Amino acid sequence: MNPITPELIKDYIEQESNVQDISVKSRKKEIVFMRYVYYQLTYDFCRETTQQRVSDVVNRRDHASTIHGRKTFESLKNQKVFEYALSIYEKAYREFSKYDVNKKIETLLLDLEKQRQKLINQIEVTDAQVVY
Repeated sequence: MNPITPELIKDYIEQESNVQDISVKSRKKEIVFMRYVYYQLTYDFCRETTQQRVSDVVNRRDHASTIHGRKTFESLKNQKVFEYALSIYEKAYREFSKYDVNKKIETLLLDLEKQRQKLINQIEVTDAQVVY
């Protein structure tokens, strides 16, 4: 199970930024920008979570809000006005990547064990077929 949830990402963004609650209904730039960061981070780290759930966590109407937010994030990320939001994103990305790396290592180890067992089974079958 993925330890990174939309709620965890939301809490992290609120803790690291000067925004108390990114889910409030507001068009203030600093709140909207942090929501864009949230949408991008949930896309990066919570792929198995539905877009509807991602939008529900920040009280948005539907999944279209998350799609629009990610597109806007991409268009703003190289602009000066978005520097602070991007710094929060980069810091969060580095932090959450630590969990993601551990998950990938765990998955690779499980895959290697399956391959090892498959090879052992092939060797046993081959040994049984060899006539001495």
